[in-house]
Amino acid sequence: MLGSEGQGDMMGMMSKMMGGGKEAETPMMPQMMMEMMPKCLSMIIPKIPKEKRSDYALELVATIIEKASEGLSEEEKVEFVAKVVEGLKSR
Repeated sequence: MLGSEGQGDMMGMMSKMMGGGKEAETPMMPQMMMEMMPKCLSMIIPKIPKEKRSDYALELVATIIEKASEGLSEEEKVEFVAKVVEGLKSR
């Protein structure tokens, strides 16, 4: 199927950009995503039906917290989550 074949190519390209391929000398994808993702989300989320936004936001936040806290001790994870929660409250 063409769609899944194209998806494999995309994953390979993204892996190289993230530093997983031999051709990539520096991982540029993380830096690009840090700059672009908030802007993309600010344009996309308002177009998501209101009744689906909270589920989507929960999925995004859970993924971000999970991946951002990888490799941290339990104490560091607690501090990390507390810092994120405090930052959300002050927005």
